Amino acid sequence: MTEERKRATRACDECRRLKEKCEGGIPCSRCSHFRRLCEFKNRAQGVREFRPYVPRCVEWLYPCVLQATEILTFCGSRPQVARGDVRELVQRSRYMERILRHTVQGISLDTSSLSKLADALTTSKDARRASSQVAEEADSPSIDDEACTLDPVGDTTT
Repeated sequence: MTEERKRATRACDECRRLKEKCEGGIPCSRCSHFRRLCEFKNRAQGVREFRPYVPRCVEWLYPCVLQATEILTFCGSRPQVARGDVRELVQRSRYMERILRHTVQGISLDTSSLSKLADALTTSKDARRASSQVAEEADSPSIDDEACTLDPVGDTTT
């Protein structure tokens, strides 16, 4: 075989969904053979939206920070706050800051930076959950996706 196979830079949406070899072109040979709609709508895998790197331990600390915030808010609304409660919250906050400084190099611990980081965690977690649900629904092909025909076969006995 002297002719080399063509290799598409990017597979069409249907070949990618069905995990088939796509040889490129519009329409590609597989889509034209199976009379499928050949489109390149989904974005390439290499192109991703920017999301700040957040180590998993920061995600684990996020509920603790929320709880500490709720406690501080509650304590601020009470007329008399026990000193032990305040000391515990301050100590807890210092421990969390030390853990963050150790795990996330160069992190700024001012309120606005922490707020942005917390918002990024929430939005990225929601986006991952939504994209995984869409992927689960789209990954399974059904019989309706294919056009099938039954052709008679001639006498095969010898």
